Amino acid sequence: MAAVAVAMIVTVLLVGRDSSAGAAQSIEACNGHAALCDRPVNKVAMAASHNSMSAAQDGHAFAMHDDGIVPQLNGGLRAFQLDTWFGIPQDNFVVTELPAGISREEQVELFGEQAVVAAERLRTQSSAGGEKSTFLCHGYCEYGSTPFVAQLTEMKEWLDNNPHEVINLIIQDMITPEATEEAFEERGMIDLVYHHDGSRTFPTLREMISSNQRVIVMAENDAGTELDWYLQAFDVTEEMRFRNESPDDFPFTPDRGGTGQPFFQLNHWIQEPQPTPSNAEIVNARDFMLPRAERCERERDTDVSILAVNFWGVGDLVEVVDELNGVAATPSG
Repeated sequence: MAAVAVAMIVTVLLVGRDSSAGAAQSIEACNGHAALCDRPVNKVAMAASHNSMSAAQDGHAFAMHDDGIVPQLNGGLRAFQLDTWFGIPQDNFVVTELPAGISREEQVELFGEQAVVAAERLRTQSSAGGEKSTFLCHGYCEYGSTPFVAQLTEMKEWLDNNPHEVINLIIQDMITPEATEEAFEERGMIDLVYHHDGSRTFPTLREMISSNQRVIVMAENDAGTELDWYLQAFDVTEEMRFRNESPDDFPFTPDRGGTGQPFFQLNHWIQEPQPTPSNAEIVNARDFMLPRAERCERERDTDVSILAVNFWGVGDLVEVVDELNGVAATPSG
């Protein structure tokens, strides 16, 4: 009887191993391409949106994109730069809870005088009462806000329906690590986050998909010290400058993160005096974007991991990322 039991246990274990191996072998494409499956995630270029939540579709004023994040996912984007804030909901808008100690002068430097005045005007119409919550907002929630948990829920549903996709979330966090953790836990997004071991190496897309740890999460400001899935962005990422004023003003010098990091974030947009689709038509065009990305890779001696733009639907972002990854379709004829 004991021998039979042992045999049954061994059979179950072997079947389990075979099933796992079969599951791994069944991953025929990662992020849409077989050639990407066995590359480390930091060596795979991902198309990204700057201020991803700033979408006209979702009611954000001064929007930087037409469509929200799920349409961006459907369009091929796999990295998202998100701004998280505390806010207090009112009847028609959300009042931003600004960080303690930030002066009006600092707000003007960050957002501009016109934006500050408009937000102040809206606040005079609010009771400022109510319970604060977490939102995705570009600067001021008064101009447009998306509940953080609701957005994570939509993204998780998309990921559940697309089990061979890996994404990267880069959060400009104006909320605490604890509040971020709570938002990820509320609807189960925490089940998909990638847990890092603290090394300088990162897994392949296949490994991340096999373990179902398919969401890299980074904090620009404060990831805390308690969460192995919440990475301090510029401890593992180097970037290019993000306040560019014209197509002739795209530098190649290092910015946050210095050099020599596993991930390389190429910020590729015109920020000043303000983002516009007409500027995006110039800098998001293949003949402008691809040579710059390739030069950046040569000068930094690394591969682009995150190529981020404004107005992602304008120009050739996804096609350029495919070329950087070496998976671009070969023209017929």
